[in-house]
Amino acid sequence: MMLIKTVVRPSIIPNAGLGCFSVDFVSKDTLIWKFNPNFDRSYTQTELDALELPAQEFIGYYGYRFKGVYYLSCDNTHYINHSEHPTMYSDETGFLAYAAKDIHPGEEIVDDYRNLGETEEDADFNLRWYRNR
Repeated sequence: MMLIKTVVRPSIIPNAGLGCFSVDFVSKDTLIWKFNPNFDRSYTQTELDALELPAQEFIGYYGYRFKGVYYLSCDNTHYINHSEHPTMYSDETGFLAYAAKDIHPGEEIVDDYRNLGETEEDADFNLRWYRNR
């Protein structure tokens, strides 16, 4: 769940589609996102496999994988794109994310998807869209 105000608009990243942009100034190391099980969702592989194909594809496109569990945020987090120069970073639990630098109003919030998981399988899942664009 995003803890800062954001807006969705066309990404500055070529071929990325839409992106998530900060509305306000955010200081470096400010907590900007946390997993909230009352708002966000998590799925085991068994739970994901039990869903209809359109739901699996949606989670595959907008979700991420961490320690073999699939996560789906229910807000503008869907539109955070990959960058090797991220404006956010996650802690070791994968449940908290912070501003990697001062984020200015109108700046796109991006994450380095390579850091979202612990295993090679996590990284492959999280980078699948970026590699195939």
